[in-house]
Amino acid sequence: MKNKVRLQYCLLHFLYWSALGCLGSFCSVFLLPKGYSSAEIGMILSMGSVLAMVIEPFFANEADSGRRYTLPQLVGFLAVVTMALAASLFLFPHRSIALSVLYVLAYGFIMSMNPLIAQINFIFEKNGIHLNFGFARGIGSAGYSICVAVLGVLTETYNVSITLAAALILLSCVLVILFLLNRVKVDDTVERKQQETISNKEFIQNHKDLFFLDLGGFMCMINSFIYDTYMLQVITPVGGTSRQMGYMLSITALCEVPGMILADRLLKKKGSRFVLSITALAFFLKGLIFLLAPSTTYMIPGCMLQMLSFAFLMPAMVSHTHAVLNEKEAARGQAIWAMASSAAGLMTSLGGGIILDAFGAHFLITIGMCTSLAGFVIIRAATRKQAE
Repeated sequence: MKNKVRLQYCLLHFLYWSALGCLGSFCSVFLLPKGYSSAEIGMILSMGSVLAMVIEPFFANEADSGRRYTLPQLVGFLAVVTMALAASLFLFPHRSIALSVLYVLAYGFIMSMNPLIAQINFIFEKNGIHLNFGFARGIGSAGYSICVAVLGVLTETYNVSITLAAALILLSCVLVILFLLNRVKVDDTVERKQQETISNKEFIQNHKDLFFLDLGGFMCMINSFIYDTYMLQVITPVGGTSRQMGYMLSITALCEVPGMILADRLLKKKGSRFVLSITALAFFLKGLIFLLAPSTTYMIPGCMLQMLSFAFLMPAMVSHTHAVLNEKEAARGQAIWAMASSAAGLMTSLGGGIILDAFGAHFLITIGMCTSLAGFVIIRAATRKQAE
């Protein structure tokens, strides 16, 4: 039974991240032909992220209680709502307030599924079923890479609405997997630990080095979100198309899989400070390559650096936070890093679109390179100080 559950959980990640790629990464491909500007698309994505941050705590609390609904049921509810919203987008052929609102809702609800899907792993771990979250997340990246590569071709051949159709098919499959997982009898209540009485401000004052490390990660994530959100606008000035965008996003996501496996081994052998130094340098080099590349072909090495940048950053930050904080502080530290990462996504979605419309893609790429350079300097300084 355990192997069957592991397979189902890997498939859940494969399908979910593929569906998120349809509604998230191909948002520009879907909305630009309908008359939206880059700034408006950024606003839609940022508002969707804010919505996810608002509704996530409600569903997380409901999941913690486990009194009425199981985790697979809660994720299934979010999937059904997302499907209904995505299906309604077919009704609007042109730019409109209704289309904008519905896309915000669809993106917000599918984003809010992410932490609950991650929490399913901990519920099964608690019941003695090891799912290997890192491997499952890597399968999710593989699914995303395949999906965006295929969509890149299909959107050039068929109508851009193919992205919505693909999302609906994938989310339907998600419901099937959730139904199967829900049949496994587990205790899905989460033990509640006593909360710290100190404020976030006091916590940061007590752990300034960790705060600066989070700040460095925040700067690097801005660079990462630029290409995740605005890849089409970035490559268009050098002759790129939606097909090439699909290939580049596919390469980027595929490189995350070996990166996550390698990061786990390096963390055990070399420690989090060593891995964080590598990831900070990789983010800077990625930004520099995209800035100097005269065509999409020369941008491919930058995409491949995802293996050493994003794929290293997430596990390294989690590992480092646990290493420098005691057990009672670790949850607070992880929460602050999650807030920093979310803030980077919000700032990029909103500000990136405005910058694109006002100054163009090259200026946005330059900002991405500068933020990654700042992140590299901050992370190197923070890890050296903590090592002393």
